[in-house]
Amino acid sequence: MFIKHVSSLGAGTIAAHLITLAFSPVITRIFTSVEIGEFALFHSIVVLLSVGATLTYEYAIVLPENDKTAKNLFLSGFFFTLIFSGLLLVVIVLGYYSIAAWMDISVLFLFLIPLGVFANSLLYLVTNWFMRRTKYSDLSRAKITQSSTMGIIQVGLGLLSFTGIGLIAGHIGGRISYVIYQFKKHWKDLKYLFSAVKRSEIAEAAREYSKQPKFVLAATLLSFGALEAPVFLIGYLFDREMLGFYGLAFRVVSAPIALVGVSVGHVFFQQLADRKNKNQKVTTFLLKTWGGLYLVGLVPFTILFFYAEPVFSFVFGADWKTAGTVAAILTPLLFVQLLSSPTGKSLMVVNKQHVMPFFSFLNMLARTIPLFAGAYYYDFFTGLWLMVAGNAFTLVIYNIYLFSQLRKFDRSVTP
Repeated sequence: MFIKHVSSLGAGTIAAHLITLAFSPVITRIFTSVEIGEFALFHSIVVLLSVGATLTYEYAIVLPENDKTAKNLFLSGFFFTLIFSGLLLVVIVLGYYSIAAWMDISVLFLFLIPLGVFANSLLYLVTNWFMRRTKYSDLSRAKITQSSTMGIIQVGLGLLSFTGIGLIAGHIGGRISYVIYQFKKHWKDLKYLFSAVKRSEIAEAAREYSKQPKFVLAATLLSFGALEAPVFLIGYLFDREMLGFYGLAFRVVSAPIALVGVSVGHVFFQQLADRKNKNQKVTTFLLKTWGGLYLVGLVPFTILFFYAEPVFSFVFGADWKTAGTVAAILTPLLFVQLLSSPTGKSLMVVNKQHVMPFFSFLNMLARTIPLFAGAYYYDFFTGLWLMVAGNAFTLVIYNIYLFSQLRKFDRSVTP
């Protein structure tokens, strides 16, 4: 059943990212490295703010045994997102000129952030609800719709000379199309989620899973912060052009993680929670997942490590050779992330959320301090290599701890 669900979701994820990659050579010939760098900055801001918007209640949706509690967790995340996005818009309206000048971005860029946060947060909530419902084939089709819509909008606006806003508009449009597809396909789910809404029940579910904002929120903020920190630091310590090279390289090299890791992660988390609820052992399931991911990623990442520069120059144009150099350096870290990211939330299942912020903080340090070291020595690539080595090491330590906690749970399982 696990392989069936992964295959179902993975097929759509692969198709979606192939569509994204197919649009990329066109995008790199329409948009400059600086514009792609600004888009990477927008994406990072939206991702980080989206974590705070939902208070990470979306991760808890798959955990309850009954749908009613899961529904109220969905609504908790939804209403928190509405409030957060609204407050964010108010802050921007009151201080847009100062904020835009401080961040060195356009006012239009700034005003699109609340919409981007709302669309991204809603996508998280919808995805986890339909993961719970095991609608993996429909999630696959929604991903294809998202990628197609995003690429068409980005290229279309770029050809119409709206290069300053085209990448961002496509990003938001793709996420909105994802949500619309899912609820158009499952109208009964939409009616169920928003009918007979009781504030007391929502509050009760939020209190029952209060470890989400207490521990998982902090861990997720630090985790995403660590992931996105290079985007902010490269733009600040070096320049937006180098940020554009990093943004493209990360987008392409991380594709295998999205192609395989995300699909496996969605199914793995749901299946692990189900096994735990049924009081079944979980360690063997973890090891098999890691082994399968290792075999899937070994060949493509090895090829990318040795041949990224000529591939980037050929596919995206000679001006993007530096992005190929960055991609080659990132490859070892992203291979470790391929193994780690699908199983990274497993501590939630065995009620060890309180430890997650510590490891996320270590990841943050491992991804930021090396870049400052690179800036100190005026060498971006040295900083990048140090970041890759440090972050890969912290991920290995986290996985060792994760394995030990799942083994402890297995010992408590009654034969």
